[in-house]
Amino acid sequence: MKTNAAALAAVTGLSISVGTWDAKAESAVFGVVDMALDISKQGLGTLTRLQSGSEWGSRFGIKGDERISPDLSAVYWLESGFGADDGMSQQGGRLFGRQIYMGLSSEQVGRLTFGRQYSPENRMFWNIDAFNAGLAGGLPAIIPAGVARATLGRVDNSILWTSPGRLPGVTYVMYAPGEVAGSQRAGRMWGVSTRQKNDVVDFNIGFVTRRNTTDTGKLQAFTMGGNYAVGPAKLFTGWHRDWNSQANTPSTKGPEQVYDMFPFGVKYGVGAHTTLIAQFVLVKDRTQGVANRNTNLIAIGGHYALSKRTVLFAAVGRILNKNGSQYSLGGGLYAGGTVGPGNPTARTVQIGMRHNF
Repeated sequence: MKTNAAALAAVTGLSISVGTWDAKAESAVFGVVDMALDISKQGLGTLTRLQSGSEWGSRFGIKGDERISPDLSAVYWLESGFGADDGMSQQGGRLFGRQIYMGLSSEQVGRLTFGRQYSPENRMFWNIDAFNAGLAGGLPAIIPAGVARATLGRVDNSILWTSPGRLPGVTYVMYAPGEVAGSQRAGRMWGVSTRQKNDVVDFNIGFVTRRNTTDTGKLQAFTMGGNYAVGPAKLFTGWHRDWNSQANTPSTKGPEQVYDMFPFGVKYGVGAHTTLIAQFVLVKDRTQGVANRNTNLIAIGGHYALSKRTVLFAAVGRILNKNGSQYSLGGGLYAGGTVGPGNPTARTVQIGMRHNF
């Protein structure tokens, strides 16, 4: 065990003396079950659905670490997403579609992990959203499929360095090779982010980019902002931009799809059990050559904690459509219903429960 630990430390550049140490391994099972009744009206009549992942994605997993030396641990994380409404695997049917990684962690030089992991920009994105990327008021509820926000939240075949806790804030740096024969650029991804947080201010900035496999276009996302605590209230704001030119081919090049989101939200604690949430999001479609499809989202919601692990939640949201836009409101891990003709206003009501274990 000592020989293997020293070899791993040498491979990752960790100058750590293993010495004489009795390795201690710890592991834990964890998970979330999230279910809600979602009633929406998007221009084709009322649609009633029982949905999993309205606020947080339902999941189960195993995480653990083994202390190899006073300053070196082996770590791992296996996390599987599932639909609590139908029992199906999510993230395209992957066994561990949410995350799966292993690596080494040092208090002196940080953490180095390998596998399918959250991108650095995605970790910052959650913190500018009063709904924490869930329910009808969360930013992912309005994002079209195929763009960077919906595609680069998790990255396969990635290498992630996380800064050590002794440094101020936390910084993430990620790289993933494209794994395309004959090209070092095609399919390649990289990202970086930093979070500076104290008891009052939580500031976040992050960027991620990935080339398509033909090296003719790319997806990119940028997030900046955070939240500010004022007594029982927490104020949220920021800027998220998404670029998409991945559909380009060697023979066809279309306009790059660009859109911005500017959230303005608040959480307010009422007593020990209740949290109220409200958010306004300005959405600006900056794609060249298309009609003005700028819009806005308004949503309110709340939590009531029955215990430390069990929470009741509710949310109501509406978003406008114009010039053929197709915005509809879903939840944290599912899309809204099909949008009808005539640029209808999309509305959604959600009532549900979440349990952590």
